Amino acid sequence: MKLIKMLTMAVMSGGLVACVTADKLEREATQEAVSAASVNFLDLPFSTTTEHKDSPTTEGVNNLFDGDKGSKFLAMHKSAWVIFNTQKPKVLSSYQVTSAGDAPGRDPKEWILEASNDDTHWTTIDTRGEQKFNGRGVTNEYQIAGNTTKYSQYRYHFTQTKPTTWGDTYLQIAELELRGITKEPVAQFSASATKVKFDQEISFKDESPNSPTEWHWTFENATPATSNERNPKVVFNKPGGHDVSLTVKNKFGAHTKLNKRFVVSYDPANPWQGFHYPKVILAHQDTNSEGFKRVNRIVPDLIGAINEVSLEVCKNLYRNITEVPEFDTVTFQYNWSDVLAARGGSGKNMQLYFSTRYLQYALADQPDDAVKYEIYGVFWHELVHGYQSQPETIKDLYASGHDYYAFLEGVADLVRIRGRHHLTRSPDTGSINRQTQVNDRYLSGYTTTGFFLNWIADNYDSEFTYKFNQSPLKIKPWSFKVAIKDILNEDVDDLWSKYTVYVEQYNKKHPNKRLKLPEWKGKSKVLTNHRNMKNENRARSNKN
Repeated sequence: MKLIKMLTMAVMSGGLVACVTADKLEREATQEAVSAASVNFLDLPFSTTTEHKDSPTTEGVNNLFDGDKGSKFLAMHKSAWVIFNTQKPKVLSSYQVTSAGDAPGRDPKEWILEASNDDTHWTTIDTRGEQKFNGRGVTNEYQIAGNTTKYSQYRYHFTQTKPTTWGDTYLQIAELELRGITKEPVAQFSASATKVKFDQEISFKDESPNSPTEWHWTFENATPATSNERNPKVVFNKPGGHDVSLTVKNKFGAHTKLNKRFVVSYDPANPWQGFHYPKVILAHQDTNSEGFKRVNRIVPDLIGAINEVSLEVCKNLYRNITEVPEFDTVTFQYNWSDVLAARGGSGKNMQLYFSTRYLQYALADQPDDAVKYEIYGVFWHELVHGYQSQPETIKDLYASGHDYYAFLEGVADLVRIRGRHHLTRSPDTGSINRQTQVNDRYLSGYTTTGFFLNWIADNYDSEFTYKFNQSPLKIKPWSFKVAIKDILNEDVDDLWSKYTVYVEQYNKKHPNKRLKLPEWKGKSKVLTNHRNMKNENRARSNKN
């Protein structure tokens, strides 16, 4: 009996050893069988540098590798080299170049691609000339035939060949992507949903190439907070944006991918809890004019003001935080300019500009409260441009009389009006377009369109602002006629006819609120300061 038991245990032990050995052999066999996969080098650790250091702050070389066609790298030179450094040598098999969203004349027309392992000896592996891009944001792909050598550095010498319509010889590119062969694992994953209620379960799926054998996940504000399963299920515990990371390993290496704010969850009972405020960067060009000094005194907390208006704007355009497009930064600049205000930037980086010349001269006779009201009103308008939907029309022309222009500027003023930051303006029915000699009516943009849309919201649908902003997401090509018909089942021209009657009656009862401001464009800071000095000297003389 004892002998049988010992034999049984030995067999069981041997079987267990055999199983363990078999599992180990199977894993090793899997690793040996890993065939090198084609991967995007941007998914692996890398660094980059460029020849020139004078690119605009928001248009640096890192924009080439941010995965956003809306941003761009701008070199204020005819040519520039860009070096891409991989952490480990890899075989480059192909690459893609994407044209920027504007200025076709700045596209690269020719380039040389070199490779190195020591930053000293460079080998030319590809040359291109007479290159063309069939539009803005267009990606061209290039194969590298015959290259089987691993390199850790790749250097592009890009050149544009003639002056642009603006007379410059700048070079610009939206995206640069490199692909090649490696046996290293590359962490990639997806989720069953990324916009959810805060207590909703989400399934994550590993999609990493090159057969990883180990997985380690981390989930911010979630249960579980970590997991070693290949495809875990997770519940996020609070509203807001949450980071997710995945580390994968095989015998050839390890790789970690971190997706910032990959999941955004909201609380239906408090849909704006966890709202993401972008980092506000102050980058003033004018800090010494009387206009700047005055506005800096009236609105000393610019960051607080921009954050306050950002949230209120989004509450008008969206229903909860999961619908809001997120920005990493908002760069705000006071400048001495003839342009009253503007919104710029690209991708997740917004830029706002405000003229101190306008503040100094146009509002010189206005009390501080009126100046503060105007500043906040401009914030409302320009921040709407950052957060609003973007229509795709038959002809995306930014000019009065066109759907694209009227949507952008009309919605910006609609939200400003509904936020009660346009009380110095009155409804109107448009004016004659100097170029076409016709009244653009509801396609006039700004307050003409904004007050019309506000009238619709007041009289037809209290949710109209939200629905109108959502309409470009499903209507392509977008137009006022199609959007109004879809939302209200009304003809926009019929509504405009009714609106003109309302405006006529309104203006009979209410005086025109628009202030006639003094001329301010082209004014000089120096002359103004001299005038102020004379006034001060005259005041002193009178006292004496």
